[in-house]
Amino acid sequence: MAVRGLERVASQEAKRAASRGIGLSSFYDLALRNLRARLTRTLLTLLGIVMGVAVILAIDITNATTFASIRNLFDETAGRANIVIEPKTSGRGLDPALATDVRRVSGVILVAPSVRVRSYLPSQLGKVIGNLSLGGGDGVARGGTTVLGVDPDLDPQVRIYQVKTGRLLAEGDGRKAVVGAALAEKYDITLGKDVELLAPDGFVSFEVVGVIESEGVGRVNDGRVVIAPLDEVQDVFARGRDVDELGIVAAPEIVNDPDRLDVLKAAISERVGRDVEVQYPAARGKLISQMLASYQVGLGFFSAVAIFVGAFLIYNTFSMTVLERTREIGVLRALGTTRWQIIGLILVEAVLLAAVGSSMGILVGITMARGLITAMSGLLATRLETVTVPLDGVLIAVLVGAGVTLASAFVPALSAGRISPLEAIRVRGRQSQPGLVSRYAWLIGLELIGVALLAIYVIPFRKEVALSIGMASVFVLLLGATLLIPSAVAIFDPLIRPLMQAFYGGEGLLGSSNVQRSRGRTALTVAALMVGVAMVIGLGQLSNSFRADILAWVNTAIGGDLYVRAAVPMREELAARIAAAEGVAAVTPVTYMQARLTEPTDENGDPQDLVFTAVDPATYLRIANFKFASEQGDPTARVAELAEGDALFVSTVLAEKYNLKRGDVVSLETARGVRPFRVAAVIVDFSGQGFAVTGSRRDLARYFGENKANTFLLQLTPGADREAVRQELSERFGKRYNVQIESSDEFRQRVLRLMNQSFALLNVLVAIAMIVAALGVINTLLMNILERIREIGMLRSLGMTRRQVSKMVLAEAGTMGLIGGAFGLVCGMVLARVFVLGTNMSAGYSIEYAFTPEPVIGGVIIAIVVAQLAALYPAWRAGRVNIVEAIQHE
Repeated sequence: MAVRGLERVASQEAKRAASRGIGLSSFYDLALRNLRARLTRTLLTLLGIVMGVAVILAIDITNATTFASIRNLFDETAGRANIVIEPKTSGRGLDPALATDVRRVSGVILVAPSVRVRSYLPSQLGKVIGNLSLGGGDGVARGGTTVLGVDPDLDPQVRIYQVKTGRLLAEGDGRKAVVGAALAEKYDITLGKDVELLAPDGFVSFEVVGVIESEGVGRVNDGRVVIAPLDEVQDVFARGRDVDELGIVAAPEIVNDPDRLDVLKAAISERVGRDVEVQYPAARGKLISQMLASYQVGLGFFSAVAIFVGAFLIYNTFSMTVLERTREIGVLRALGTTRWQIIGLILVEAVLLAAVGSSMGILVGITMARGLITAMSGLLATRLETVTVPLDGVLIAVLVGAGVTLASAFVPALSAGRISPLEAIRVRGRQSQPGLVSRYAWLIGLELIGVALLAIYVIPFRKEVALSIGMASVFVLLLGATLLIPSAVAIFDPLIRPLMQAFYGGEGLLGSSNVQRSRGRTALTVAALMVGVAMVIGLGQLSNSFRADILAWVNTAIGGDLYVRAAVPMREELAARIAAAEGVAAVTPVTYMQARLTEPTDENGDPQDLVFTAVDPATYLRIANFKFASEQGDPTARVAELAEGDALFVSTVLAEKYNLKRGDVVSLETARGVRPFRVAAVIVDFSGQGFAVTGSRRDLARYFGENKANTFLLQLTPGADREAVRQELSERFGKRYNVQIESSDEFRQRVLRLMNQSFALLNVLVAIAMIVAALGVINTLLMNILERIREIGMLRSLGMTRRQVSKMVLAEAGTMGLIGGAFGLVCGMVLARVFVLGTNMSAGYSIEYAFTPEPVIGGVIIAIVVAQLAALYPAWRAGRVNIVEAIQHE
């Protein structure tokens, strides 16, 4: 047989190498010859290493690309501006006289004012963008069209324009505009045509004189940008003489010296006062980076799962390799090879695998990263174009891949070094005896599980290290469960045998019993399945718990049957007209705006950008409610306190981050300067990813100078036909006020789509872990078949057909799948609670664990299906065993 011939060649090579003394080149030759002799196993192990390295690198590239793209996006849209000045409060403009003051600061050579307005083309009005996405901010796509009002002479000296067709704006252009290439292509806008934009008094037209490439300012809002003369935009959108931004270009000698640029920034801040924000362009992406931080911790955790599962595959491979080569190693030892040389020989094979696997993993990781970056782009609703491959990320991925490979091969290598020459030369080779650790593995496993659970649930760690210790404890828990599997196999096998017999007949009974013949090997394969199933169940339960909490928040805090939204803020008087419509029982206005928390600050002393939601408590409670966190007292008293003014409800995210509780005082930037507000209550609020506060409309008008509404929530009368009411409101107010009316069901579906998109990347990583587990099943079954070739040959000689042999192998895989599914179910239920706890800890949410059966059922089914699919090739190989060669096999 081919395998036997290869073994003879390897043995002969071993004798020759031992007789002339083993050098480094001989080690390399022997190692390479062994890897080639077991090519299928080598390729499977190599693929496991490749997947582990690739996932780690792909996640690192995705994270680096995301942050670099956000920074570069704000830098690029700012162009040559080294410093920007913006209002601290949303909706509050800058006095244009500031530009003159800033120009007088030494080192400033240019100041360009601009206005930024969010508008809509007629064809965009049906698209409603809520406050739940990660996207947002000046550069990141937010839906609709961004209108920039600029000085035609100054702005091209600050921002980067690359003309695709036509020309740029010129002095005296009037109602002329330049549009981004992405907007022009999507809506078929060409030179000479008018682009219609929604303004407070209806649609206005600008003649298109140029189209710019998607570079520099052309990347604003993902290319959905219209640039028009400053005075025209101010007039059309009722902005008065105020501006939204001053772009400052510093002298070249200052730009090239970071210290001098810091000095200039400080000087400008002193000149303009505390009521405005002076910052570097890239700093404006901070809020998005904060929102992504905890999400990317999750990506890193699930990438580690893949390499953890891969370690089982590598260990099994080298353990079997040592067992198969017992005679060869015995010959080497008899001819004078030392124990350490034998250990070195095995580790050289590991080094070769690690080198090739890591190299291939880098290439696969870069390719995989492109897919993950595309998914992240969808999550952020903007293109991530700055693909960054961090050198330290490549180094870490390679070191982890090589380290795990060598660590997994080290114990088999030590085992090889302990082989006795006399025992090894016997025909049957040696039978490994369970050592002290093997006999008490179940006890060690229980202790590890106990330590992990104590670390997760009992021991109070500092907040700074609690999350890291929690993630490490998950792997300790999984390792402990792995050590329990060998003992559990003996318990599960008799229970599963009748099922396998019922499904596969007598062959199923025989195949099921085979799992006990190599418990250690079976345990690691089952463990790989267990980890995959546990992740499927844990992530599924987290996703469903998250979904339940978000929907509860939508139903409670937003409530209502219909939502009326407009592209531009609506006057409150419109609420009375809507309330007079037939079928409408109640209407309440809601305003969402950007605000800034100045006290308390974060660990770096920086303020926190957030969403300020203004409601009218009296009418709001007729339609919706607040979902209060625990220990907030009487809800009626809390709402009354909010209505009195100078009070806020803060989200659980902010309360967790800043350790806020009812009765504390926080400060917000307002149109009237920094104002203190009492914390009237802590509530669940997912607006702006949880970076949100809720105030009264009384405070909105008093401190922010705003009384218009973004949204009206509508409650219908009992028995009213929702679609009929919606149709009537659309006919009466749709075109006249340019409003869109969305049902509560449509809003819920939009929220769920966004949430599912957030979990998509994590699901991909869990799928990769299941793929690595499947490789482990294939590897183990192939090893088992090779170990039992003689037995299979005898069974075939006694009349067992190829089909029956295949069924026997499938039954063995099915048993592994069921045991892996059972262990994965238990671990998954524990991990589900751990994941919910970790998410609350890292993101500041107050998600309540909610059990749902779908992930549990799905996880167990996946384990069985993966095991059966993975067994198809080994089953085919087993059925093709040659009877004569198999009986002669040693």
